[in-house]
Amino acid sequence: MIKQYHLHKNDYSKLHFEVQPMRPYFEKKHTHCIKPHRHSFYQILWFYEAGNHFIDFEVHQLPAQSLTFLDKHQVHYFCPEAANQGVLIHFNDYFLMHQQSEVPKSLRYLLFNGLGNPSNAPIPHEYLPKMTQLLTLMQDELKQTRFQQKELLYHLFSSFLVLIERINRQQATNPAPPSLGDAELLFAFRKTVEQHLATPLSIGQISESLHIHSKKLSALTQTHLHQTPAQFIAQRKTLEAKRLLSNTTLSIKEVGYALGFEQATYFTKFFKKQASLTPKDFRASLP
Repeated sequence: MIKQYHLHKNDYSKLHFEVQPMRPYFEKKHTHCIKPHRHSFYQILWFYEAGNHFIDFEVHQLPAQSLTFLDKHQVHYFCPEAANQGVLIHFNDYFLMHQQSEVPKSLRYLLFNGLGNPSNAPIPHEYLPKMTQLLTLMQDELKQTRFQQKELLYHLFSSFLVLIERINRQQATNPAPPSLGDAELLFAFRKTVEQHLATPLSIGQISESLHIHSKKLSALTQTHLHQTPAQFIAQRKTLEAKRLLSNTTLSIKEVGYALGFEQATYFTKFFKKQASLTPKDFRASLP
């Protein structure tokens, strides 16, 4: 079973924001860090040295000075052979969404949306001094409780996120990033899909729930996700199947049923088409 970890959970006396040096964190929590796990909070991983990292059942090769964004509930683990030198930034919606500024709220849709494949390109050299300075200021502010601490951290972190989005737009090889309105629609589309993995909706029903035409939805997903809505749904269902299959207390039939397949044979056929492995073979390949 994939273990899930929380950041202060329901204790709202805490900031719900932290910055941790990566290597000491990895060494202290080594036992769970090298096993597939997930978090109920967002993470930014800034890797100072090149290495590998396991995200949603794929090993990603990361160059030095690269950023990785983990949405809530994504499965990941640290590859033990990697240097794992860098910094971790952890935060919850409680920290990001309870302020007046709209900037980081909008960036949440662009950076932490679980849509598409984020760039693993290194941070451009000209951005490193500013980003390092902001990181240092955040780390210093976290050393002790101070007047208006959360507000100051929020503005420092907002600036940090703005720089990241500038980098993303500078490095983009695809069409222009979605507008805030389109990003919100894509976010809502993903959320609707996730809520109905066990009771699938048609594309028309999803479009109607989002109050847009199905052609508009298809254009959005093909432009920004390079997939049709149906392809995205199949990919998301396959990922959830992998997550459930990693829970060895569930039978393959139970996993299929949890995803809306009434017969195990239909689930096996679907999974093999999407993952090029049977559910049984996938489960056997897990670490």
